[in-house]
Amino acid sequence: MPRTIITKGDIQEARAAAGESSLDEVDDGAPIGVAKPRESSRRSAAKTALEITPDSYRDKLVKYIPAEVVALYLTLDVICRSNPTEGGLRWIILIFGCVVTPLYLWRIQRVRKPIQLVVSTAAFVVWTFALGGPFVSLSWYKAIYGALLLPMFTFLVPLIDPGNEPNQLSDLEILLLSSHIMRAPIHSSAWNSAM
Repeated sequence: MPRTIITKGDIQEARAAAGESSLDEVDDGAPIGVAKPRESSRRSAAKTALEITPDSYRDKLVKYIPAEVVALYLTLDVICRSNPTEGGLRWIILIFGCVVTPLYLWRIQRVRKPIQLVVSTAAFVVWTFALGGPFVSLSWYKAIYGALLLPMFTFLVPLIDPGNEPNQLSDLEILLLSSHIMRAPIHSSAWNSAM
């Protein structure tokens, strides 16, 4: 499954580019999110293609949560817990996760929607907060906060529309976005290699 969230606007734009009717004009009674076989107008009559449909609530939920980065975080966090005197390492791992989440989604999963990149990075922080992570070292942190925040965030996040067009961000802009999220300075070597 591709990682970029597909909206009605994406489908309308694709159909307009292909010269097909808009999504609103096609009503065959099937629910949104269900792939329907149809004859492809650009291919031979023998081949069929699956019609692209907007992502369902569940699909958006899966695409917004960066499970691979959360799994990486859990692995690194367990390693850090084996040496409890190194509490600062847990903050470094959190910052690392915030930087690599949009980079991973951009470079590996080919996600091009800035809103999706930001929401997925926020999802990583929410998951880290719910798991405790470095936040347990803060005097105000209580596990109940994470236990409440995670299901509320998870319930609401699929309602966010990432926009219709995949705004073309450069690798440099993704690097800047990642750095800005954590308010971390960018080293000049990273700037030069991105140029």
